[in-house]
Amino acid sequence: MFITVRYGFNQSLLFNPSCTVINLLRNIRIRCGYGNSNFDIDLADETGVIKELGKFQYESAEKLLPSNNSYILVGRLPDYPSPDEEAAALSSEEETFARKISYKFVPLLERYEDLLPNYRLQSSADGSNVNKSLMPSNKTTKKRCRKYGRANTRD
Repeated sequence: MFITVRYGFNQSLLFNPSCTVINLLRNIRIRCGYGNSNFDIDLADETGVIKELGKFQYESAEKLLPSNNSYILVGRLPDYPSPDEEAAALSSEEETFARKISYKFVPLLERYEDLLPNYRLQSSADGSNVNKSLMPSNKTTKKRCRKYGRANTRD
């Protein structure tokens, strides 16, 4: 049971997903050389679908990442609005209060266009790419999810 993480100049490392997601991401960050970086990391499959593992920090990584697959290391960077967009957003207090920080994902694999010609980053935020069997199904799990900030529970 292992996964392959590709990063840098076509480098790859094997990782054991038999742990929680938060421990796996910490191990990936350190072993790939991003231990002192100031951005979050995530994984995307070879087609570009981002796994958004930060939402499932306390889940088992085995459930989210099938073994013997290869994943691309991506960085999650804040996407700051341009000064014109920020001035327009500040015109309304309600919009300013409700506005959330958006993020952009950047592949941390050099020349990924040449190595993976069909690779396009896609977010799975709409839930269409999330396996429904991973969603909470009982009341205890739902309470734990609310406690840790995962309010988007589905049955």
